[in-house]
Amino acid sequence: MVQNSVGNVTEILNLLDKDVYSGEELIENYQYLVDKWGEWEIIGENSVGLVIRYVDVSNALFSGLMMIYMSLTIASLVVAIVLGKLVFPLLAKMYKNANDEMVDMATLTSAGQIEEMTKAKAVNKKEEWF
Repeated sequence: MVQNSVGNVTEILNLLDKDVYSGEELIENYQYLVDKWGEWEIIGENSVGLVIRYVDVSNALFSGLMMIYMSLTIASLVVAIVLGKLVFPLLAKMYKNANDEMVDMATLTSAGQIEEMTKAKAVNKKEEWF
């Protein structure tokens, strides 16, 4: 029951292979698979006429590890959408704004220092001329 879904379907196909097993063995294998996975009636529903029954492959496909894998896949998809569409764009905007503020502050500080340096040089040049 904890096998993966491909292994379950492969088991069903192998046990119902008419080239490998005889008629009695096929009947026993079919009963074993019906006990393990259940039976699915396509046409008939216990009527007197034509009834078509199969081993319920959906139980074999969506059992055990497949349900775990599907749950993890859906959870990963939700996390990826939340992170990719909500969290990361907000973080990018926050860091861009913080970076712009730092650049503005650095520009103002540099401009102030350059202005002080030019005033100091201008004062020195005037003294030299006189």
